[in-house]
Amino acid sequence: MYKIITIPCGNVNCYLIEGNNFAILIDTAREKYRKHLLERLENYNIILIILTHGHIDHTGNAAFLAKHFNAKIAMHSDDYKLSKNNSINNIYSNSFVGSILKKVSLWNFKKTSIEEFEPDLFLTDDQSLKEFGIDATIIHIPGHTKGSIGILINDNELIGGDIFMNFLYPSEALIAEDIDMLRKSIKKIELLDLKLVYPGHGREITSVKISF
Repeated sequence: MYKIITIPCGNVNCYLIEGNNFAILIDTAREKYRKHLLERLENYNIILIILTHGHIDHTGNAAFLAKHFNAKIAMHSDDYKLSKNNSINNIYSNSFVGSILKKVSLWNFKKTSIEEFEPDLFLTDDQSLKEFGIDATIIHIPGHTKGSIGILINDNELIGGDIFMNFLYPSEALIAEDIDMLRKSIKKIELLDLKLVYPGHGREITSVKISF
């Protein structure tokens, strides 16, 4: 069993997977949390940074941390262009709260810039991470973004990026590039019979039976 450490950065979660004498970082938060991340990560040998998708609140420190730790950056190729410009794709909301979140997100996309980075590798659906020393699998779960991915680990746990969120209660992502595709990805996840989901926003989720 691998230990998964949650690192809250404001309303975004980054995650650390501990291996033997190394660690893998999932997502990197916004630039303003750089000092906080360095303090939390200083005792780890980070060899790989996985980005669950291309939005700035998950990629903001990717370039800096990759240089600092001499780590590789990995993501899905479908979010490569999005990581350069978060405004290139339309996003849609699925609730009143989602409509507010959409406005805030669009404002942030236009106002915020990050240090550019080039991924060292592109991850694909059902790809094993054994070459990096951990028994885990990449799951392509498009919808929130076209290139959204999750990391299936410990057989029944998923680090899921923004397919779910869990502030007051578990829900599907409140904004998405393709809401129908998001829900198809949730159905795909339901078939995995998960025990635990680590969302990009909010607390851990113990059931993925989400009502639409």
